Amino acid sequence: MTLDPAKDSSCVLALDWAEPSGSTAYDRSQYGNNGTIYGAIRTKGIYSNAIQLDGIDDFIEIANSPSITINNAITILLWVYWSESTACCLLQKKVIGTTDSSMEYSIIPKFWSSPYNYLTIINGTVISSGYYLEDLINLKEWSLIGIRYVGDAIAGSGNAHVDFVLNDKIISTKPAPASITNSGGTLLIGEHTSYGATSPLNGNCYFNGL
Repeated sequence: MTLDPAKDSSCVLALDWAEPSGSTAYDRSQYGNNGTIYGAIRTKGIYSNAIQLDGIDDFIEIANSPSITINNAITILLWVYWSESTACCLLQKKVIGTTDSSMEYSIIPKFWSSPYNYLTIINGTVISSGYYLEDLINLKEWSLIGIRYVGDAIAGSGNAHVDFVLNDKIISTKPAPASITNSGGTLLIGEHTSYGATSPLNGNCYFNGL
């Protein structure tokens, strides 16, 4: 069954990069979580279109909204074409300039400190998949990566967990915080922001690929 983001209320963000030009990435869900593109360019993707991030200063910013403020469960899936195995952040939601202890959720293909694993940060807690992503996928080939977080309110008290997903398969399941606290933060695609950053333009750990 194919999900129609315009009709399925459970889908809160769907970016297909279908716009021919311009700095706006239009959300195809019914919530209108449009993004602003900084530097990245549109190109051909695995099925239709994609956005090319240069690993230097390209990113997409999506303003905070109630629909992307998640407390108890979230699934994030992205088709990626990883060009270079460097420390990078594919997606993060937190207040710019705060520490990662305030991060709501993220997908990090390669962490910026040892053990450099494929991981996520959920409600400020670093959770490793236990794998190096470059051992599981080939660079410069398309892969579907993501996470599925289920909090205590759904999984039952003490059973909160996060599944790491790769090409439609769960590769590992790890314990996770009971819920996610809303930070009011911005959603960024393609970069990480450290403590003290004054805007998304002060990013680091940029993703290089599509």
